[in-house]
Amino acid sequence: MILLTIITLVCTLILGALFFVLFCWGVKDGQFSDVEEAKYQLFREEE
Repeated sequence: MILLTIITLVCTLILGALFFVLFCWGVKDGQFSDVEEAKYQLFREEE
């Protein structure tokens, strides 16, 4: 029972750290700089 709790805690910490690193990477890369841009891309015509 204790082993299962430790495994679950370790997996949760690893996943949390992974998502935090991916979020920081996205912020650094500029993915969240203009959140309103996505809805206007539908109306642009491709040349």
